[in-house]
Amino acid sequence: MLATLKKKFSAFAKNHFGNNKKGGKQLFCSQPWEFFTVNPEGDVYPCRCLMWGNKSIGNLLKQNPWEIWNSNEAQRIRMSIVKGAFTYCNKDCPYLEFKLLPDKEQVHGSFYRTIISDKKLTLDCGPRVVFPAVDRACNLQCEYCSEIRKNLGPVLPQRAHRIYQSLSTDAFLKDAHFLLIGGPGEPLVSQSHLLFLENTDFSMYPQLKIKLFTNGLLLNVQLWQRLGRNCKLISEISISIDAATEHMYKRMRPGGDWHALLENLRFISQLRKDGRVDQFAVSFVVQNDNYKEMKKFVEMGKQLQCDCIKFTHLINFGTFSESEYKQKAIHKKTHPENKEFTRYLDDPMFDDPRIRLRTPLRAGLQQ
Repeated sequence: MLATLKKKFSAFAKNHFGNNKKGGKQLFCSQPWEFFTVNPEGDVYPCRCLMWGNKSIGNLLKQNPWEIWNSNEAQRIRMSIVKGAFTYCNKDCPYLEFKLLPDKEQVHGSFYRTIISDKKLTLDCGPRVVFPAVDRACNLQCEYCSEIRKNLGPVLPQRAHRIYQSLSTDAFLKDAHFLLIGGPGEPLVSQSHLLFLENTDFSMYPQLKIKLFTNGLLLNVQLWQRLGRNCKLISEISISIDAATEHMYKRMRPGGDWHALLENLRFISQLRKDGRVDQFAVSFVVQNDNYKEMKKFVEMGKQLQCDCIKFTHLINFGTFSESEYKQKAIHKKTHPENKEFTRYLDDPMFDDPRIRLRTPLRAGLQQ
């Protein structure tokens, strides 16, 4: 199922991103030595995004996580990075497409310098970032991610529970700095996610912090209390919203409750003010229908005292036809309203250091 989704995404990327023009031999990506990302079928990818890697390094439903981490497949991927071939990477990965990777000589830190100089393909330590994206259950029906969840297959809580059991055995998290809890669905809908967060004893992992990515509709006082002592491990909360008014929110996020969201956002803002979380971010996927609410969204983020206000471009994961995507992708130069969009972004308010415009959006300002 994931292969079908990747095929659609690769076809889209070939048409819209093109091939990476910058030679990769001198570039370095650290993710295969850091990330352990698991999809709902148990397949593991050494990358932050399931869409950017072409090759699984193992399956948690069939193998021990330590076996997977230094598997032959993992070593082949790492060697392709060391050689600069990026053989197993989708060339539509934004780190490649928008030339965001550093040159090898610019990489700092003894850990990474040793990897590059010694061509180190196996690690004595475990992953630094673990991302169990294992449940597609969601309480919204957002248009642009519907195809992702459909292609990832049915929700199977028992399978997700087995994956979490595997991750929490044999001290696999002992070297992890971050546990990412998020997509492809809404993590706080998933009983698998919640039971893991509630019941896991993280005391043997004192360095571990949790980054929570959610639509915010269920993150209220009651749920926070339900997590008990483990809520103290949550260092960052990022809320995906895509709108700044109730009218637009209903269009972008069918099934959502704007007033419940606002109440929860105020609660999360208070958590940040009280120092109970280190980072509070809100995010917004930009498209033709909602881009004129970006400025209101900035003001909303400021009122909530967010640390980060994130804007990203619309990606077609097979949801839209070619013509539909062209109508929605306001960030593309070929969109009839792109010049107006570029003028809209040419506003000093977007220079605020709290605002993060993803590269495809910033590229519009440089055209």
